[in-house]
Amino acid sequence: MTETLTPIPIRPRGAVRVAHEPPVAPAGELAHMTDAELVALRRAVARALAELWLGSPPSLLLGRLSRQTRAELRRRERRPSGPSAA
Repeated sequence: MTETLTPIPIRPRGAVRVAHEPPVAPAGELAHMTDAELVALRRAVARALAELWLGSPPSLLLGRLSRQTRAELRRRERRPSGPSAA
């Protein structure tokens, strides 16, 4: 028995191709956000990613922003806190 695989479209018909743009919030700006703002940003990015075609330029940009945000949250978790760290 042979199966035929249907290719997954990169972008829907009629979609406009968008040039690559820099991330919305560069990693330097993420460092100045509060923990609550970072968590809210990650949730918003996750919702937006769920609506995009995998591999599309917007998906790649939001994926990068999501990884940067997650890395910043992890960095903060590892960082010693309080005056005893000095």
